[in-house]
Amino acid sequence: MSRKLRLWYYDCRVPVPVEESKLFGTVLRPVAVVKLKQADRVVPVEMYVDSGADVTVIPRRLGEFLGFVIEQGEISEICGIGDAVVPITVKNVRMDIGKVFR
Repeated sequence: MSRKLRLWYYDCRVPVPVEESKLFGTVLRPVAVVKLKQADRVVPVEMYVDSGADVTVIPRRLGEFLGFVIEQGEISEICGIGDAVVPITVKNVRMDIGKVFR
């Protein structure tokens, strides 16, 4: 059975900085300038491009700047690599990558 690969192209240039990894040595990690938009606030931030991520995590202070409020009982936990547990709250925000809004 053959599968079709669907590709999305965005009108943006993604610089690929060289960084050091303890495990792999020199690695390339693509970074994009993304504009986060919530209500009347727009914030440009540099973010790693991770096509395998289930969610995008931003710092709490950035979420607060965008106007998000954490309500009682809204905090959940996610696990990353290893045993690290990160407390999160799930919100929706518009993202501008190049000329495409999601």
